[in-house]
Amino acid sequence: MIPVVRLLLVLSATLSRANCKPRPDSSRDCAYSESTLERSATTGMESEMVTGAISADGNVAITILEELESRLSRLERRLRAVEQPVWQMSSAEEDWEICAEGPCRCQPETKSVSCWRQNLLDLPAAQLVPRDVLKLDLAGNRLTALHRDTFLDMTRLNHLDISDNSIEHLPLNLFFSLHAVTRIRLSKNLLGELHRSQFLSTRNLRILDASSNRLQTLPESLFLSTTSLVLLDLSCNQLSSLASETFRGLSTLEELLLGKNRLSTLPVDLLKDLTNLKYLGLEENRLKELPDELFRAQASLQELNVRGNQLTEISASLLAPLECLRSLEMSNNKIARIDSLAFHGLVALKELQLGHNRIRNLTPGLFSNSTGLERLVLYANGIESLSRGAFHGLSNLTSLFLHSNHLSNLHPDLFEDTPSLRKLWSQIIYLLCHLGFSTRCSSSSSFALLEIHGTVTARFPIWPCGCRECT
Repeated sequence: MIPVVRLLLVLSATLSRANCKPRPDSSRDCAYSESTLERSATTGMESEMVTGAISADGNVAITILEELESRLSRLERRLRAVEQPVWQMSSAEEDWEICAEGPCRCQPETKSVSCWRQNLLDLPAAQLVPRDVLKLDLAGNRLTALHRDTFLDMTRLNHLDISDNSIEHLPLNLFFSLHAVTRIRLSKNLLGELHRSQFLSTRNLRILDASSNRLQTLPESLFLSTTSLVLLDLSCNQLSSLASETFRGLSTLEELLLGKNRLSTLPVDLLKDLTNLKYLGLEENRLKELPDELFRAQASLQELNVRGNQLTEISASLLAPLECLRSLEMSNNKIARIDSLAFHGLVALKELQLGHNRIRNLTPGLFSNSTGLERLVLYANGIESLSRGAFHGLSNLTSLFLHSNHLSNLHPDLFEDTPSLRKLWSQIIYLLCHLGFSTRCSSSSSFALLEIHGTVTARFPIWPCGCRECT
């Protein structure tokens, strides 16, 4: 409490300074005389200085008030946790029968206790929980806090679910007994912070779901002991930045979900230890660029989602290390420039989504190394024309989305490089007729079995130029 008291004293002194009035000008009683202009200028300068001082002190006071409010809020949450009841614990085998007499459901055969959706405001003090419980479910209640001894001595517990409550604070020692836990779900609570030693004892933790909370920052050493993590979900929080060492040592991590936060930049070394990462979700953040070396250790990455950010370009080296990438989602950005070598390292790519960007043209040869690509999404860009070679290399492409562009010029041989194309989503069907595609409509043509979708007027039939029944 001493820091809080000290803060109150400083606040009081600052507010006193901010509210005091300047003393009346006594210079008029001085023996020497000065011109009216000089006196006016001097008075004005003094007035500005006093006003500035008051304004500065006022800003300091506001900052201190905000800090005070934050500290008091944290203190209130901790006190609430201390006041929480703790259920009964027992080590006797026969206590599984007694456990079943409480409000929660107990299953001795699986050693599980479920209090799911019991509308609990607090832990039921009358509930007995055997210490050898393996699975504990507290999800879907109205809990706002937990006592630090809630899971004391549950050394065999491997599944813990406290999601979908209103918990604002986790006591530091809450998980200290959970040496065997492999799964923890904290999602859909009101957590604003996690202590740097929160998971110090959970060395066997493999799945951690902390999504849909109010986390704004993460301590740099938060995951230092959880080196067995396979899945980490931090999506739907309020994270605005991440330290470069946040995920240090997580070499077994396969899925990292960071979508729907407030991230505007990423440290170049953020992912350096995540050598086994298979899925990375960064969608719906505020990213304007990605460091060129960000993915240098992600040779195993298979899915990357950066949809809904503010990216403006794709450089030649950004995606080069991703030789195992199968799905790349970059829709709903502001991408206007794509380097001609941007996709050359993506030899395993099956799906590429670039819809709703600002792409005006496709450089011939852009996809020349993407021979395995099956689905290409380019809707809602500003593409006006497609030249020969735009789809060079796409011999396995089966679906192409071109609708909501400004297409008015297609090279007659545009689709010579897409013999496997079966579905074309576009509003430019009439162009296919006018550019002579119907003359090549034969059993050997790529359009023999092509299904065309899109917006057309009554002037243009859905199947252009009699291509419905090619023989």
